[in-house]
Formats: sequence, C-alpha cells, structure tokens
Amino acid sequence: MGVTWSLCCLDCGDGVLLGKPVKGGGPGPGPGTLGFETLGRQGDEGWAPAAEGAANLAHFLMLHRCHELRVLPETAGALATREEFPTAWPDQPGDPDPAHDRTRFLARDPGRPDPVAETAALPERVKARIAEF
Repeated sequence: MGVTWSLCCLDCGDGVLLGKPVKGGGPGPGPGTLGFETLGRQGDEGWAPAAEGAANLAHFLMLHRCHELRVLPETAGALATREEFPTAWPDQPGDPDPAHDRTRFLARDPGRPDPVAETAALPERVKARIAEF
C-alpha cells in the first residue's frame, strides 16, 4: 500500500488530494515518468487523464493563486500540530464530513484574478525569494 500525496497551501492550510504516484505514459508524459493517480493513470487503453482530478487541481490553484504551495506526502501530517493537516480533501461527493465534500469545495468562489493587485499583495518574504530568481 502506497503513500498518498496532496498539494497543500502553506498559507491557508487547505489541501487537494493528488493520490498515490503512478507511472505515466501515452501522449505527454513518457513511460518512465511518474504522476499522481488523481490526474491520470495507465489503463488497458493506455494512459488517460482524469477529468475530476484535473478539475479539483484547477479549482484549487485558482483559489490559492499567489499562495505558497507544496506537494507533501501524508506522512508529513506527523509534523502538524493540529488535526486538520490537509491530506485528503476535496474527497468524494456526499462525504459525511462537510469539510471533505467535493461539491462544497467546487462551489467556493475564487474571485476574479487581478495580477497587479495580487503581485503587490505578496508577502515581503515571497518578494525577496522571487528577487533571487
């Protein structure tokens, strides 16, 4: 049994499940590459993208634009001081735990992007790191 991974927002404490690592293939990723199961997987017909996982990731990225994001294994939860370490949401529709309900997650309004205002609002420590590029 493998370890699952999540894309976690270090600013908000939210996370989106990426799943377990899987072998890539087909168009795009070559056969020697790895990806995450919620974004696509190798099947009998070859590698196929997973629309639901891609929708979750796209929405999560829009909600957390200009935030510090990190891909973390579920084992990183042992470092958290609170129980809400974001390892597994959004989950399946109708999850009895409202915090893990995918329908509610997708209903969150990310607002309209404003690149100028959002760049100006970046924390100084982030601006300093960007200046090092």
